[in-house]
This record gives sequence, C-alpha cells and structure tokens, in this order.
Amino acid sequence: MARQGWRGWDFSGATFTAALRHKDAAYAVALAESLLSDAPLMGRAAVQAYSRAKAYAADDDEGKMIEIVSRSKGAI
Repeated sequence: MARQGWRGWDFSGATFTAALRHKDAAYAVALAESLLSDAPLMGRAAVQAYSRAKAYAADDDEGKMIEIVSRSKGAI
C-alpha cells in the first residue's frame, strides 16, 4: 500500500503493478467482446490507460498510474 512521506508517495513493495492491471483489463475486454454485441468502450479506455502506465513504469504500483495518466499528452 502506498504511503505518503515527506518526499511524496512511496510506492515501494507494490502488489498490483501497472503490467498486471493491463493484463487484467485486456482479459476483461476480450471477455466482454466475446459476450456483448456492443464494444466495451470504457474497458478499451482502461486498457489504453494501463498500456500507457505500463510503458512508463511497468513494475510500479498501480497508484502511480494516476500520476502518469493525469499528465497532458506528450508530457511523458
């Protein structure tokens, strides 16, 4: 679990990394696409967000994703 210290948030000891959440989101979208007639747009957005986080910090805590996706395009 992330803790806030005097240097900011501490994401050491992460259990759920961006790479793992990306995999989970991709599986969920694949399942939804196989079961639903409409495309799961929010699910695809989640996959894209986790893909962006994974490209930047695949092994960091998922909480760090908030920092990454909150940046404007081109800031990474």
